[in-house]
Amino acid sequence: MVRFTFQPPPPGSPDPDRDRQLNQTLQTLVLRAQSLPPQSLEFKKAIQQVVKLVCESNRLRRSLSTKNVRSDHPRYGDFYDEAVFLLLDWLPKAIQRKTYDPDRGEVMTWLNNKLNHLFKEAVRDLTGVCTPFAIGVDLENLDEQGELPADMNPWSALMAQEELDSSEVWRLYKVQDPDGLLQKVVFESIRLEQLIDAKNQGKSMRKLAIELSVNANTLSSIYTRNKDQFFESVRRFKKSLQPPDE
Repeated sequence: MVRFTFQPPPPGSPDPDRDRQLNQTLQTLVLRAQSLPPQSLEFKKAIQQVVKLVCESNRLRRSLSTKNVRSDHPRYGDFYDEAVFLLLDWLPKAIQRKTYDPDRGEVMTWLNNKLNHLFKEAVRDLTGVCTPFAIGVDLENLDEQGELPADMNPWSALMAQEELDSSEVWRLYKVQDPDGLLQKVVFESIRLEQLIDAKNQGKSMRKLAIELSVNANTLSSIYTRNKDQFFESVRRFKKSLQPPDE
């Protein structure tokens, strides 16, 4: 077992020697994990070591941004937490697929590049913007679309630019549940409706996970797998409420 003998430096402080040792240790762990059978106990232990070291390293990039969301955004903390959860959910799969190549850079560089990409995904997940039905509300082009309220949620984004009353549509959809998605049990006793409600309230997966006493990475992954099907169902339902064109 690889033992960690160094103390991580404070966030952002330059320390070439510790960074070099961190990369060497991480590279050893990741390459070893990539050589192990994914279902083996050794693989799981190696992944746990990698995750522990990454989380304790203080070397995950702290300042992330999109074109219109920067570190001074009122919900930046939620966006950042969600991105890290997505990263840690992605990492075991990436290692299982043997996607890390030491010839292309250090482990932390590899992870931080992915984190930067996932930050944009986290912003979209928590705001509900950039979905196929949110026409005219593109988070990456707000300068052209106008200001997006800080508390924008998936439901209000879905109902953007519609004359229908959003609260009434949601009430009717929940009552009818036309495709049976809301009552779908997605994990243990957790229903999809609970995840959607949390997102609509602007709640992060971390906070919901604490409330439900489950792993936040699991919730993020479940939501990501189910959201497109749910949004497509709502899009069809919303269309059915609109009067036919004359």
